[in-house]
Amino acid sequence: MTKLIKHIILIIFIIVPSISFAQYTIDNTDGKLNNMGTIRVKSGQTKALPDTIGGRVEFLQKGSTSQQVIPNIVYNQLVIGNTALKLISDERKDGDNVRSIIVRDSLIVQDTADFTNQWIGLKSAEVQARSTVKNTARYHSSKDLVFNGEEKAQDLLGDGRFSRIRIENKLGVDVRGGGFKIEENLTLKEGELRNSAENNFSIADSGRIYRHTQGSIAYEPNLDKQISVHYLGQGDITTGAEIPKGENELSNLYVEHRGELNLDRNVSVVDTLFVGAKINAYNDTLTLQGELNPIFAADPNNQIDGKFRRNTLITGEPILLNARSIWARFNSDTDKSNIVALVSDVRAKKFHTLPKGNEKVERTYHLSGVNTSGEQVLSGFKMDFSFAWRDLDVKNLDESNNLVPEELVWQRWAETNWFDIQPSEKPAVDFGTGWARGFVESLDEFGYFAIGLPSRRLDFYVFQANVFLEGPYIAGTKGLMRHDLWDRNLIKAADITAYPLNLDKNITPEFLAQIPDSVVDIVVIELRKTRNSEPDLVKAAYLHKDGRLLDNFGNTLTFSAKEGIDSNGGRYYVGVRHRNHAAIITDTPLMIDSASQYLTYNLSDPSIVEGGAASLRLVYANDKGEQYYALKGGFLADDPTGLHNQLNFLTYYTRHFEQRSAWLDFTKIGYFNTDFNLSGIINTKDFNISWNNRLAK
Repeated sequence: MTKLIKHIILIIFIIVPSISFAQYTIDNTDGKLNNMGTIRVKSGQTKALPDTIGGRVEFLQKGSTSQQVIPNIVYNQLVIGNTALKLISDERKDGDNVRSIIVRDSLIVQDTADFTNQWIGLKSAEVQARSTVKNTARYHSSKDLVFNGEEKAQDLLGDGRFSRIRIENKLGVDVRGGGFKIEENLTLKEGELRNSAENNFSIADSGRIYRHTQGSIAYEPNLDKQISVHYLGQGDITTGAEIPKGENELSNLYVEHRGELNLDRNVSVVDTLFVGAKINAYNDTLTLQGELNPIFAADPNNQIDGKFRRNTLITGEPILLNARSIWARFNSDTDKSNIVALVSDVRAKKFHTLPKGNEKVERTYHLSGVNTSGEQVLSGFKMDFSFAWRDLDVKNLDESNNLVPEELVWQRWAETNWFDIQPSEKPAVDFGTGWARGFVESLDEFGYFAIGLPSRRLDFYVFQANVFLEGPYIAGTKGLMRHDLWDRNLIKAADITAYPLNLDKNITPEFLAQIPDSVVDIVVIELRKTRNSEPDLVKAAYLHKDGRLLDNFGNTLTFSAKEGIDSNGGRYYVGVRHRNHAAIITDTPLMIDSASQYLTYNLSDPSIVEGGAASLRLVYANDKGEQYYALKGGFLADDPTGLHNQLNFLTYYTRHFEQRSAWLDFTKIGYFNTDFNLSGIINTKDFNISWNNRLAK
């Protein structure tokens, strides 16, 4: 044949209801088919096509109840069109492996075509596109449509649907026009998928993006609702546009590659977080919204280095944080208080920049809580905490700083120094994991923390103590008081020149400039080496609703040598004064030193108060024998005889003028001494408190 045939057009009007190889439109058995033009197969099947066919081949059978099989060979140009199912064949094999359809020039899926392998028994391979792909219909397969050209970037056009796409072209793929939808998976294996706001596509709800170390995407795709993201491959990855910007759009995150994941944006995970590599969240925050704990893979190097936030805190269960051995636990809703989120900023292989930071374990901690109003919480909770660090003979991973785990304590930074918090169990190496860990109970303040040797000598001493006042005590509770004065913003009206605040010679107006959350009122604490001596130390303190004594920053109360305590601490009688409650003093001296900071003294306990139960008011009791006492209300302190200066507490009694004062001030609102229940308003309850606590001379 001397004349080149430009087009072979075969039009057979045979509708086949099922796959049948008994009748063929093209049968190339024992032949040699060369195509330099266009072959249109408008109906029927083909048989024995060559492994590679040139030109343009179009499969165009109509009939929604019929099927047309697309041979799994190499095409130059392949067009799939019309309503019959276009089934991806699995007939050609190399040994046991089914061959892929390979399209070298352009793949076009058009009209209402459904290019698919969804047929019983069909085990088709993936479809490989080496150049342009245009889809205005549907590619529906359990295998990827692979973009794997090698010589130039590829174009992706059309507004059709793809079940699965894989980008595997190191020169990238350009989205032209856009509008298409990916229904299941987008795999970014190699090269960049270059989309934009003008040329974009969408991913169906519950779709997945698989990003390998050599793959990327230029612009965030449009989402129907939520997607999941998986990181795979070998090497480090920096997050990109595959991570949705919306807080509720990333359903699951699986970090499964061998390397490190560096966050370049805030990442918020709704359901599942799988940590199979080291995640670095230095400038951005990784947030896990759901109640499921993160899953840490077995490799001990897998951890979250940086800021991690948990938005759902389950009471009574460990709340996993930055590593498998780092967790928090609130044992009750009362312990959790109003905290709704926990933020743990843990930095591996890093010393604190705070003083003496390089003397600690080479790992920093900063813990904070967030309340229902979105405000940071500093105290007012109780939380068990498990801390950990790397302890192993690998220089670039070891954080021990040559310190012995069993000798270390958990330490909190408070203004000028580190405070020791004795672990509930001695820290120890968890052999086989390369981690050492420790555990503390009832942590009640957030802030900066470290792991180090106990302080040998402190500039000040922590004094943890509780005390309750009868007036604001909430009936039926086990240690809670109302904080009406704080709610009404009245505490700032306190007179620091009046008793008992005037006894603190170091108090300044700045003390009232920063009032901690949920405080009941102000009390004054006295320390005396001997019972009837002048006080060695007098200090005003805020009384929290749960009875804790706090400074004006909301921190646990401390006593410094500058304020009057001995530099080595010691034993002191402790007195408590309030402007309208009976003062008390301990029956015996209490130890206040570096070790006692792990104790909490109950200054409303009759067993340690001078005079016992007679000096206090029973405010709660039950049939289990539990009892709570409080300082008696109804005692004004403007006694002209000066008895209060003698600290002769047992001589106090309610006098007639105190009862009359409460009655004469009836209905006044403000910060008044005759407001014995500290409600902010004078009423009959105040009169009743003074009347019920009257004593005869």
